[in-house]
Amino acid sequence: MFPMLVYLPVVLLSGGVSPVENQPDILQEITWFLPSCHDLDLAKSVRNCMA
Repeated sequence: MFPMLVYLPVVLLSGGVSPVENQPDILQEITWFLPSCHDLDLAKSVRNCMA
């Protein structure tokens, strides 16, 4: 149960479901501390370079 309580907010805040820019300001600040946000940025950069 605990992993789901942690995993779901991290996925939702990382920018994979909706852009970070569309989140309220306080959530944007929290989001930049999540490693998944940076992983997603890296994946998007690699995808853009390959296209």
